[in-house]
Amino acid sequence: MAAVDPMRLALPSALGLALLLGAWPAAAAPPKSPAPAKPAKPGTAGPVAAAPSLPALLGGDLGSIKVGSWAEYAVADLKRKSTVRMRMAVVERSTAGTWTEMTFAMPGLDRLIIKCLVKGDSRKPESVKRVILKAGNLQPVEVVGGPPAEAAPRYQSPGAGQTKRLGTETVRVPAGAVAAEHIRVTSKQEVGDAWISPKVPLFGLVKFKSKEFIMELAGSGTDARPQITGRVGKLDIAALRGMAPGTQPSQ
Repeated sequence: MAAVDPMRLALPSALGLALLLGAWPAAAAPPKSPAPAKPAKPGTAGPVAAAPSLPALLGGDLGSIKVGSWAEYAVADLKRKSTVRMRMAVVERSTAGTWTEMTFAMPGLDRLIIKCLVKGDSRKPESVKRVILKAGNLQPVEVVGGPPAEAAPRYQSPGAGQTKRLGTETVRVPAGAVAAEHIRVTSKQEVGDAWISPKVPLFGLVKFKSKEFIMELAGSGTDARPQITGRVGKLDIAALRGMAPGTQPSQ
């Protein structure tokens, strides 16, 4: 298992998901289309960049992870008193890389699935080769017109910090009682506690806790199948910016 890096979990906000849903192209939204998105400010990636951020602990080299592995987490934002379900799965593999699917479900919003083709460390933007998005019952669309990583879940960059191993504890989470190693990571920003078990698929996370967030394992397994299949449309992120690649938006 990879060494634990300092981390800071950022939940996908309702505004971020709403922006992403509102950016869906008309051709991908039968029978009726959302209102077109407003052009983003110069220098930004537009609504597609609302993809959720994740702690560095939940990323890494996917090449050795068994296809079908999945883990689902209940994530609580203690400040906003909101919750989200996040499911991570490795669903396909080829010579081009490993396909992962991350599914996010938040009360009052349609389910969002982000499917990524990754070759290498999933935390590095250059490792993301393709991204397909699907919101609710809308047709899935592949991101084109810019770097795919702009629409992929972003990870907190591994950074310097003090790591202290506190021994093995029995942690009670929605998935049940799990024996896990307790690790405390102290950085300039905050103190985070993580509980890790090699029995949990993907990267072993059982629980993560900080003063702002709690993330707990809700279930796991090795029988994941692709949720995004069939015909896929296109989502041009350059068009969402209101400009063509390599040009500036009109004034």
